[in-house]
Amino acid sequence: ADAFRQADVPGVSAPSPIGLEGSAWPGLAFEAGCDPKVRSLELVEVNPAFDRDAQTVRWAALGIRQFLVGLMGRSRPA
Repeated sequence: ADAFRQADVPGVSAPSPIGLEGSAWPGLAFEAGCDPKVRSLELVEVNPAFDRDAQTVRWAALGIRQFLVGLMGRSRPA
């Protein structure tokens, strides 16, 4: 989570004013879920003590949801 801008994802251990836009996370997570080469997803450095109005934990949950949606859409072997 530290790779994203503090303005979008404030509840991290090492906040940064520059980085990826927070809005990119759901799409990235979805694409990872769709890719059969991806076997797991780890979301780290979310710190609720620094979060503002649960903005970061909601952002994290949305990304995990999108990863699972992508995972469920994978082609299954016959």
